[in-house]
Amino acid sequence: MALPPSSQEMIKEAVQQILLALGEDPNREGLLRTPERVAKMFSDVLDGNHSRPPIPTTFEELDGVPDQVVTHNTPFYAYCEHHMAIFTGTVAIGYVPKDNRVIGLSKLVRIFRYYCKRPTIQERIGMLTIKAILAHTNGAICQITAEHTCMSLRGIKSAGARTTTLTFNGAYSSNADLIHDFKKSIKNG
Repeated sequence: MALPPSSQEMIKEAVQQILLALGEDPNREGLLRTPERVAKMFSDVLDGNHSRPPIPTTFEELDGVPDQVVTHNTPFYAYCEHHMAIFTGTVAIGYVPKDNRVIGLSKLVRIFRYYCKRPTIQERIGMLTIKAILAHTNGAICQITAEHTCMSLRGIKSAGARTTTLTFNGAYSSNADLIHDFKKSIKNG
């Protein structure tokens, strides 16, 4: 779902003002359609406040389920709410199945990416992701590792520095072995 036309128009006007504040001529050939392109880009990547969160699809497994399911090395990007700068990295999501049901793997990633599609912080994405998954599981865990351009391009200018967050609930809160196995599967997988 794209941003409403009125929101896109506001973005175009704001970009026009930024270009002027930077001393640029918004009417020169290379910048002529920049406000429109930026509005479309934000409409594509930051429409999370204008769409509904995905609902996990679960499947019954009559032959039993594994102790935990882990998907990892999934790339992502998001926009830092403090500087509107991009952060990119990978995510690993795990859960303990409930009632002989497993969650569709693509839904795990869709839920995570849904929370990336608005100005946010890395810590919040992990918390909201596991909260959305927990109702369908006996526990959920999310490890996010990312490079924040607000640290690499400005401020401390520490290119290559990565931040890792680990958020968990349910069975993971009371079973350190589950967390250990989760981390082991990420490392060895």
